[in-house]
Amino acid sequence: MRTFVVLLFVLCSCLSELQVFQSRDNDKKPIFMETTQRVSESQVEEQRDLLQELRAIVAQQSTKLNEMGATVEEQRVLLQELRAIVAQQSTKLNEMGATVEELKRENRERPKVAFSASLSESKGPNSDDGILVYKHVFNNIGEAYSPVTGIFRAPVNGVYYFTYTAFTTSSKKRRVSLYKNGLLMVTVTDDVSDSEDGGSNGVTLKLDAGDEVYTRLMAGYYIFDDNNHHSTFTGFLLFT
Repeated sequence: MRTFVVLLFVLCSCLSELQVFQSRDNDKKPIFMETTQRVSESQVEEQRDLLQELRAIVAQQSTKLNEMGATVEEQRVLLQELRAIVAQQSTKLNEMGATVEELKRENRERPKVAFSASLSESKGPNSDDGILVYKHVFNNIGEAYSPVTGIFRAPVNGVYYFTYTAFTTSSKKRRVSLYKNGLLMVTVTDDVSDSEDGGSNGVTLKLDAGDEVYTRLMAGYYIFDDNNHHSTFTGFLLFT
């Protein structure tokens, strides 16, 4: 009997403590739920702010990508324009190259005619007019001038330039004329000379192949020359 009473007392004590524990647990549960709710709301707010920031970053990057896309497109258009310019310049260079080659070919095919010679000795005065023969030849490209006859014979049709000089000494008068096929073209003359005196003249002539050009010393006049080559005759082809 005494043992039963002790056990009953222990059981009552346990029940009493269990009620107290449950009562305390019930008191704490609303506080915990309230705290958890507050933490959850704070996290949601932070997530919302973070989401807005991410959206702003995405929008910003999207704008930059659009700008980069526009820049890339501009560069692509510019590259196409540059390629077109390069192609155009390349075409022009090819055309210029072809023109240069054509000019080179024409220059190779174009006849080259030029001569220059001096008397190397004095002539006159004579009783008749006479063709002057310039025997000292400096150059005779094309072999159109004859140092034997003093006559230049045009090898091809074209425009030629001729010039000559006439020198005198000892107060002797001079008169030298240039002729084309027997027709007088130009003259160098001086009826009263000082101790030394010189003159020159020149003319451009259109010649046909075979036309002749030369100079003549007029009757009664004098022309001086020596190894210093004072009196000369020169001519060359300008173009055909």
